[in-house]
Amino acid sequence: MSTLRTTAATLLSCIFLLLAAQTCDEDTLRLIFEYCSDSTVASAGRVCRGWATPAQRELFSVLPSNSPLRGAPRWKQLAMVLNSSPRLRSYIRRLQISPFNIEDLESYDWIRCLPPHGITSLEAVAFPNELVHTALGNLLLASPAFSTLRRLVICAMTLSDTPGLEASLSNNSSLEYLGLIFIGGFTRPPLSPSRFQTLSRLSIKARDMIPDIPNLIRACSASLRRFDLALTHRPDSGGYAWLSEALQNAPHLSHIHLDWAEPHPTPFLDGVVLLLPNLRHLHAGACLYTSAFFSDLPPALETLHLRYDRIQGEGSRCSGVEEAYFPVAAAAVGLSALLTLRSFTLAPEKGCPYIHFPGLARAAANGEFRFHLATPQRAPNENPDLFWE
Repeated sequence: MSTLRTTAATLLSCIFLLLAAQTCDEDTLRLIFEYCSDSTVASAGRVCRGWATPAQRELFSVLPSNSPLRGAPRWKQLAMVLNSSPRLRSYIRRLQISPFNIEDLESYDWIRCLPPHGITSLEAVAFPNELVHTALGNLLLASPAFSTLRRLVICAMTLSDTPGLEASLSNNSSLEYLGLIFIGGFTRPPLSPSRFQTLSRLSIKARDMIPDIPNLIRACSASLRRFDLALTHRPDSGGYAWLSEALQNAPHLSHIHLDWAEPHPTPFLDGVVLLLPNLRHLHAGACLYTSAFFSDLPPALETLHLRYDRIQGEGSRCSGVEEAYFPVAAAAVGLSALLTLRSFTLAPEKGCPYIHFPGLARAAANGEFRFHLATPQRAPNENPDLFWE
């Protein structure tokens, strides 16, 4: 009897969702997606983010629940609704999916019915193996709905099927932003040179430096303007050589964000930034620079965001507390000479105590700087704009 009640309730909920989809507006769409997402804290936050603009223009699918008894049946109901409602499918512009197994893709079979040229943003989150990756390429990127995709973020433990990724994206002439997260490594260049003529931003978050980073930068062609790189481990000398080569081959870059989670990396920015004459915005973690960095700043730099920490080597010989964490004197001279600089932010690295830097504060108070100076007391959280819009 309880089974019959459950089945009846499921049928009634499906009928309700199907009927709601036929006359959907912003409220009914919100109800459908919150119902199917199980309204957990995480998914509710993603639902709210999806409703920042009217539903007819911006509609996110939220991450399914990991519980097969709670999440999977509801997502199958959502698939039924989307399969039977062209109107609802036509509203979808931004899509986020999280398949962990091949079987999970059954809940996304409605993607095949999406209208052509409809999806502008796709986030494929945490798929764990080559089989799922290949199936995703066949299901998603080969669909006409993604032919005008402008933003693609792939989050995976491995990315071994790079030929599949290339083949899936080879016909895309509109991709502007590619994000690759937690990639273990590559056995071959991830993308062929000159593959993307329209890519303007590349974001990578990985455990270690990618050996083929120069090839990856070259693959993005001269259209690339922003490069974000966040690493869990600080690179060795070979990793810095790869990164330096990559940046030297990208003089057109105007925005760079570099962040190492492991403390006390090797300073490598000294001299490298001079090879980037168009660089306007730079965000760099602690100890990636020395005092020499401030004598060779890019002439077009507008915003500079640096983090500080206890300096090993150079700083350990300094007598002042400030200079042991940041080269204040060299920075004041170099930054004052930069006519284009509008904003300079100096923040502590995670685990580093806050330093007041009275020398910089006095110079700013006396009007010696043309730019705005900010010295927040806490290490900032990961930049939310690094991979997510």
